[in-house]
Amino acid sequence: MLFAILALALQTAPTPAPAAPPAPVVEPGAEDETEFFTVFDTDKDGTISKPEFDAMSAKIDAEAARQDPSQKGQAAAGLATAFALMDQNKDGKITREEYRAVVQAGR
Repeated sequence: MLFAILALALQTAPTPAPAAPPAPVVEPGAEDETEFFTVFDTDKDGTISKPEFDAMSAKIDAEAARQDPSQKGQAAAGLATAFALMDQNKDGKITREEYRAVVQAGR
């Protein structure tokens, strides 16, 4: 699942010139919602706040940069875009309903 999140992040990240080839499209399945919330909802309140999301995004970005130093900052930028897309009502948190709506719209 984290690789799916990372792929999404890299797809939505601003690409430096010259543009790198796009990451493969990874479509989340039903079980991915549970894993997504398990990973990002660290206080287990049923929503993912911006601070929770940012903390996990930093960890994912650090792992991507460890594997490929040229990717530093790319995952975080993509994940920031992903948060903005998922937080449909702009209240600073992602609900399961918002997550499902974005996943359904992307299929």
